[in-house]
Amino acid sequence: MGALGLMSATLLLSSEPLTLLSPSNSSTVLMICVLFLLSFTWQYTDIRKKKKKAQNEANPDIPEMQHVARGNQVQARQRRVGDLPDLRDFS
Repeated sequence: MGALGLMSATLLLSSEPLTLLSPSNSSTVLMICVLFLLSFTWQYTDIRKKKKKAQNEANPDIPEMQHVARGNQVQARQRRVGDLPDLRDFS
């Protein structure tokens, strides 16, 4: 519908008759298909970017933290969301 509206508006602005838009005309159908595919691709990639951005904001990358394990060995582990801040870790 948007592609058809865009073509109609273009014809009206250029003062051409709307009778140029006919379903039997192959160029009209081709232009509608091209505009539809461009619009669909643009909207789909925009939705994917928004979902990825929301997912990154909801689950940020948390840096590793160090802790002393048995035998006084320093080990690194991935921080989890519920971990309290380690005051000895300045990363």
